[in-house]
Amino acid sequence: KKTPSFSRYLLGRGISAEVIEQFDLGTNGQRIAIPIRNEFGLTTNVKLYHPNSSGTTLPKMVHWMDSTERSYGSVQMIYPLSAIDQCPPDDPLFICEGEWDALALISLGLHAVTSTHGCKSWPRQYTQRFLGKDVIIAYDNDKDGELYSSKVVKALLSVARTIRQIHIPKKAGKDVSDLLKSDPKARHREFWMAMAGKSE
Repeated sequence: KKTPSFSRYLLGRGISAEVIEQFDLGTNGQRIAIPIRNEFGLTTNVKLYHPNSSGTTLPKMVHWMDSTERSYGSVQMIYPLSAIDQCPPDDPLFICEGEWDALALISLGLHAVTSTHGCKSWPRQYTQRFLGKDVIIAYDNDKDGELYSSKVVKALLSVARTIRQIHIPKKAGKDVSDLLKSDPKARHREFWMAMAGKSE
């Protein structure tokens, strides 16, 4: 279901109303639901995000479990897979460190994905989908982001047309979403295209 507070929160994160509908984002009343779909359009998992977990013992992100408490979160995937297929040959394809960062860039008319298991792992079964793409790695500017972005470069080196890494300025925060909040210029597609070395 969708509520006014849910919509306000996502719009505040830079997620457009169109993207909310396109990717079927919803809420169970406490957490925001992000359906994860495979290449056949089947939902293989639902990630549940708690927007107010900071300063509490609540986990920020959990995987959906059924009534028998069986988790559906074991499948490592690229999210959203459709962003790869819809990316034109001359457009950059951004790889972010998290679903919210990817969805925020998609809301600007860009093409962006993330690994559903975070930056520390790469779903190699999808590597070939990046064949011929101009890949832009936009991981967090922390120790893990620096370490694991180099591993993604190695994984894609033989398939991507080009690979470029951009760095989020530390004064802006840690990640893509922080930069969007702190710099009004970052809320436009042209800003990220310039960061990717592309002109429009």
